[in-house]
Amino acid sequence: MKLPGQEGAGGLPAPVANFVYAAGEVIQSYTVPAMASALAITAFTGGIPAIAVADAMPPPRPKRPPGECDGSSRMLGHSKRQIIMDYFVICQRDSVAQAAGIEGNLMQESTLQTEEIETGGFSRNPADAGGSGWGIAQWTPGSRALSESRRYGIRGPIYSLRTQLALVSAEMRGESPTGQRNMLIKLKRTRDPAHAAESFEQYFEEGPIAAIGGGQLSQRQQYARQAARACGPAAREAALNIYRNSASSP
Repeated sequence: MKLPGQEGAGGLPAPVANFVYAAGEVIQSYTVPAMASALAITAFTGGIPAIAVADAMPPPRPKRPPGECDGSSRMLGHSKRQIIMDYFVICQRDSVAQAAGIEGNLMQESTLQTEEIETGGFSRNPADAGGSGWGIAQWTPGSRALSESRRYGIRGPIYSLRTQLALVSAEMRGESPTGQRNMLIKLKRTRDPAHAAESFEQYFEEGPIAAIGGGQLSQRQQYARQAARACGPAAREAALNIYRNSASSP
């Protein structure tokens, strides 16, 4: 997406990231490094959907374990809810609506507590949950979080937020707790927080229970809408951060 008069060395177009309204009006543009990852991120600016597009194509990078973020090792955001939104927008290239659908479900499952045991209490050891759910996504039995993290090569303490978000992402691309293969494809078809929350509930969290209305869908959707409304500035700043991080990456 080249703007008039913006050219790089030798007259070639300079890589540019533009934030545009859905109607096509450019609201802000930034020149980004040639190493910047090409991505399209749906953000919110005053409630108006916006898209950040980078023209530059990235060079090949070393393969990483599924779900591990391609950006810097630090977490973005200043609150747990913002970190979760930023993680899925950047690391999984989800739209804000899709990321909000994920967060709405995690909020319903555990109120975003990474050490929560379904039957009560908290522990850093998933095995302490026995046959009950554990963690931010309430993996059941709790030990599933450990076995699945090993299966997908997820690194880091299992009780940390970053590790658990990476595991959720890996299972979305691989096999979800409900047995769905690559349910991320279904999530990518959603266009608003409510539908995204319903997709994640059905294919990741509840499976058959969702089909008969046993998963508290309306509450998940309410949390998802709240997440989407709250994250506008974070998503835009997250897009800029991934460009900045790519400039300093080896």
